[in-house]
Amino acid sequence: MPHFRPRHLQTRLQKLSTFWPIVGVTGMRQVGKTTLLEKQIRFHSVASLDHDSTRSDAENSAVSFLSKLETPALIDEIQKVPKLFDALKYLVHKNKKPGQYFVTGSVSFSEGADIRESLTGRIGTCQLFPLTLSEALEMPPPDKPTIEIKNGMKPRVSLEDFSRAMIRGGMPVPMFLRDPSQVETFFEGWLNTSVLRDLSRFMGKKFEADFAFALLEKIGRALREGELPTSAHFGGSSSRKLNNYLTAFESIFLMRRIRCHELGTGKDAWLPTDSGFANYLMKDTRGEGATLSLARLTVLNELFSVHESIGKPFFLRYFKSAKGTPVDFIFEDTPVRIVPLADTSRGPWGHYEKSVLGAMKTLKSNRGILLAPVDRAHIQKAGISILPWMVWS
Repeated sequence: MPHFRPRHLQTRLQKLSTFWPIVGVTGMRQVGKTTLLEKQIRFHSVASLDHDSTRSDAENSAVSFLSKLETPALIDEIQKVPKLFDALKYLVHKNKKPGQYFVTGSVSFSEGADIRESLTGRIGTCQLFPLTLSEALEMPPPDKPTIEIKNGMKPRVSLEDFSRAMIRGGMPVPMFLRDPSQVETFFEGWLNTSVLRDLSRFMGKKFEADFAFALLEKIGRALREGELPTSAHFGGSSSRKLNNYLTAFESIFLMRRIRCHELGTGKDAWLPTDSGFANYLMKDTRGEGATLSLARLTVLNELFSVHESIGKPFFLRYFKSAKGTPVDFIFEDTPVRIVPLADTSRGPWGHYEKSVLGAMKTLKSNRGILLAPVDRAHIQKAGISILPWMVWS
């Protein structure tokens, strides 16, 4: 079963549970948060606030609700009853024993003022990302990503496996479905639930379903062109309203905000948090632009997930000059551009090199990287090096 794939976050979760009285796991809906915890911890009590009766009991009296749970206890989708955070604060203040309560959320805990104030110093949190290639293939976790790579090095993951993961994404259910129509059915239901239930609850009276779905459609169009979706793609809406929705997308893990490097001129970009979800939004993934977007999202998921599993935050920035095309991200002070083709008729990787050279000049970096669909690293003595898409998988 795909849900039972060991996750690289397990080791970090174990460490958190030996130090903090409350351990929180956040992430996309159906990314595997509850399954991960239930496979690792033998809970004496499990409560899901997705259930109306359970949620009603918790809302009526949070302290009484918690007192009925035998620890270690798992509380699923805890953000649906904010009162529980104050009640947890009260209980763990009296008993600071580690590993008492494990809570999950499909909404970022940092977005709730009550949550931040109640659990500061009492909870250890982490985010579960979609399955990485090594998790899907049941391989040991990769080393911490680095650009210090030997010439001719072959990645441990094949280009074929990477290309397949680009299309399916890393959500545990669709990643292993063979029928494309079933994958589409999954994402249709998943997105409707995420928007009509999670987003509407998060935004309250400001929520407009048609506006939310229209934004997602525009993001899909930008991705088909291989572009980084920014406010320039969302014309016709007030900046405040647009920012409210995009920030909400980020809070419920539909989108990830990518900021521009301080030496660049680009605006905030918004990318789906899973390539399978992006594939669904694009509808048609033929062409260079769509391939670029899917490769970009798969590479970023690998990087974010590995850094999260070792407890080292990954602060991602892309780069764009006033006239040039964007460079996907800056890694260890080195500009990295993702390339959708192994070669082009305009010479090796054609115009893709130009943006990297421009970023190198601005950043005063003596090296740059093109990530391409190749099977081994080509390290040059100076300038731009060619690395496989799956180099950090």
